Amino acid sequence: MCGIIAVLRRPSTREVPELVELLGLLESVSNSLSVEDLKILKKQVESLDFVNSQLKGLPGFLALLTNEGLIPAIETSLDRLFDFFQNPEVQPSLSSNDVEVLNVLSSRMRDLVWSIKNDRVGSYKRVSDLTSKKFQK
Repeated sequence: MCGIIAVLRRPSTREVPELVELLGLLESVSNSLSVEDLKILKKQVESLDFVNSQLKGLPGFLALLTNEGLIPAIETSLDRLFDFFQNPEVQPSLSSNDVEVLNVLSSRMRDLVWSIKNDRVGSYKRVSDLTSKKFQK
């Protein structure tokens, strides 16, 4: 007996996102990142979550495919975000409740940065490496 199982998805109904706009969000977050204001940090996490959701699936893949030249800028912004949380420059003086909120937001942001870099952009690169050069533009 064969144990192969296929998982099929229905075609996406989402439009292909504008990668320039998503890059703008990433650059905005990476250029203004601060742990001093938790409300701003929460909005930045929401922006990263939006970018991650837009780069999922076929529409996200097609956005990366048609704008491959923007990938280095995306990776630069993601690296800047990753470095910020690896080596925080400022240790804010926060209440214990705020420290807990900061930890949750920081953890979520690191997870989103990792996901965008490895799951979205990384998957695109791996699939791109598998394609025959004759099928590329």
